Amino acid sequence: MERKLLLKDFLLRPNDVFYMSDTAFSSEELILTPDVKPTHVHDFYEFFIVIEGQITEMLNGTKQSVSEKTLRILFPKDSHNIRASKNFQTSKIRNVAIRSDYFEERLRHLSCNINTIQKEISLHYFAYHALMEGTSEAQKHIHDPVKYHFIMANVLDTVLIHACISNQNALQIPLWLERLCAEMQKFEHYTAGLPRMLELSCRSQGHLNRCMKKYFGMTSTEYINTLRLDHAIDLLQSTDKKIVDIAYECGFESVPYFNKIFKKHFVVSPHHYRKHRIC
Repeated sequence: MERKLLLKDFLLRPNDVFYMSDTAFSSEELILTPDVKPTHVHDFYEFFIVIEGQITEMLNGTKQSVSEKTLRILFPKDSHNIRASKNFQTSKIRNVAIRSDYFEERLRHLSCNINTIQKEISLHYFAYHALMEGTSEAQKHIHDPVKYHFIMANVLDTVLIHACISNQNALQIPLWLERLCAEMQKFEHYTAGLPRMLELSCRSQGHLNRCMKKYFGMTSTEYINTLRLDHAIDLLQSTDKKIVDIAYECGFESVPYFNKIFKKHFVVSPHHYRKHRIC
């Protein structure tokens, strides 16, 4: 009989929504949580990313290989086990478990149909590194429940946006757009905002927005604001700068707009986040 894994058995704190771990293993070695039978189901959703090598997964009775930089989403009733591929001496995955009610609430918020999301995605350069950086940043703050949750919530939304874009696996991200998004991650570019992105892209605003929505599920402005908010979180966590100064330093044109965008992404205001952070 398959074993059912319970999220509560892994969480650091009872009220946590996310559990994350990295697992490294060698060929022929079966990935096992201590005292867990090889094949199992869960009471939670999860996703994992192959970050090194290749794995062999038995999923709902079907054996398949999962390559490096591939994202796999698992539902609670999915029965699976994972082994390292014989062709790779070492392999590694980053695994994230999510409380079921929260996962489904985020799907509704993003207007995603759970029956049509793609459960396996080959990540392009930008998406892979964004997810790796996000999860790595969250891990640094594992003992700060507020910031840990905020960062992981953003990571989950990014995963779901990719999973909900129809025919994502068939879409080939244009090289110019991938390079543009990587270039916009520089401080001097995302603080300069949309005019700089248009200048670097050599495309019209309408064409750029259509491409951003098609391939990344967000507008150019939404992408820029995401980069700005990442920097704002760092400043709120690591400095005592005034919120008004942080807003302008990150490229926002007004404090009310900064507060609005921040609260939309993180549920609470910048002031609330700073006040309740755990140092």
